Amino acid sequence: FALNEGRGDFFSVVKSLALFVNALHTSDRQFVALNNDLAQFTNAFTNTDREVANAVQDLNELLSTTREFIDENGEVLAHDVDNLADVTNAILQPEPLDGLETGLHVYPNLASNILNIASANAGGIVGMPVISNFANPMEFICSSIQAGSRLGYQESAELCAQYLGPILDAIKFNYLPFGANQLQTAMTLPKQIAYSEPRLQP
Repeated sequence: FALNEGRGDFFSVVKSLALFVNALHTSDRQFVALNNDLAQFTNAFTNTDREVANAVQDLNELLSTTREFIDENGEVLAHDVDNLADVTNAILQPEPLDGLETGLHVYPNLASNILNIASANAGGIVGMPVISNFANPMEFICSSIQAGSRLGYQESAELCAQYLGPILDAIKFNYLPFGANQLQTAMTLPKQIAYSEPRLQP
């Protein structure tokens, strides 16, 4: 009688088990692949167990060495950190910071110019002095006179251009008529010369 009343639930359980077994059967390949992946994952941990142990041991030795170093040089390190903080604070002040920014802005051009005047062919430091203002001396001198004049600055510039213009126009130049060689060294040593033919060797 009890079985007869609960046959609906019983058949539902059996039906659910059948569906579960069918799902396991259709997903057999996926379970096999999952099992293989888990096996590879476990083997990876097994193979690297000694490496992990060695890494932990090395880390322990490093921490011990670091602890000893800090114990021996703690006061010196603290003093150096304080000095570094003072230097950083000093650099971050407006005037030093402006100077640092200016230096970083100017240094690349300065380094490039120094590199350009170092001539490997001449074996020294050579250069060509340039006075860029004398490419147009009339503008340079007359504008200076105009800027220095308090009253009648326009007339001062016009008189400068009228009387000094022909002279200043005649002396304008881009480069000085001479170069500069501040340092001269030996270009090539005799042992560094390779002659194409033995008869050319002195």
